[in-house]
Amino acid sequence: MVAVGRPPTSNASRANRTPECLTETPGFFILSDEFAMICYTYVMKRQKLVILLAAFFLIFGTLELIPLGIISGKMFGLFEVAPLHSIVYLLSGLAALWGFTTAAEAKLYCRIFAGLYALMAIIGWIQGSFFNLFSLSLADNILHSVLTLLLVWFGLVKKGK
Repeated sequence: MVAVGRPPTSNASRANRTPECLTETPGFFILSDEFAMICYTYVMKRQKLVILLAAFFLIFGTLELIPLGIISGKMFGLFEVAPLHSIVYLLSGLAALWGFTTAAEAKLYCRIFAGLYALMAIIGWIQGSFFNLFSLSLADNILHSVLTLLLVWFGLVKKGK
């Protein structure tokens, strides 16, 4: 069973469309494994982005800690590798696991981490290193810039949930 978010407000039209796989418990949907993909559509777009970012950050942060695919200090020959950089990604992923549970938390996550990755992108473009704690390559700067734009869009610009 997978817990995904809080249940939508009940009204007559929504109640008629709710699939039987949704079982209400105090504050959460419980999804049976068979219907997980069908019910996933009830998770809002911002929350989908945040859970995808959680997976990305956790995988990326873990890969940076494993010496596989690291060529001369760069993961896949592109991204600078540093333990502190990996920890930033892992913490971003763990925070995203918290941030996807409700629409309000997902919005807050997008806003906070848009600021963090904007700071990392700006410092990376100007200095090439983050306060001399770890260096940032061109690929890191592009990644952080794209993450910033994505998080700003979903945290500040995009209307609705």
